[in-house]
Amino acid sequence: MDGLFFDFEAIRTEPRCSAQAFYDHCQKAIADSPAEAKVTWATIKVAQASIIQKVVDTKFVEPKESEEKIKAHYDELVAEIESSFAAMLDV
Repeated sequence: MDGLFFDFEAIRTEPRCSAQAFYDHCQKAIADSPAEAKVTWATIKVAQASIIQKVVDTKFVEPKESEEKIKAHYDELVAEIESSFAAMLDV
């Protein structure tokens, strides 16, 4: 029976933050793209495939790691999201 209980204290909010950061950058890229070079969700899916996979993989971050290590992981991912969108949009 012990295996049926979940440690809710181990839940972190950082995965939502990295997913939210990715979503926000997607929305901004779509809204700010010029008509002659329109960015679409399909464009983002192709150009950001590796970043999308990294965001999905945040499901598997070990919650028993130290808070500092987990925060550093998500901060690094958010920075990578920002730089990849900047490169994609040639900013």
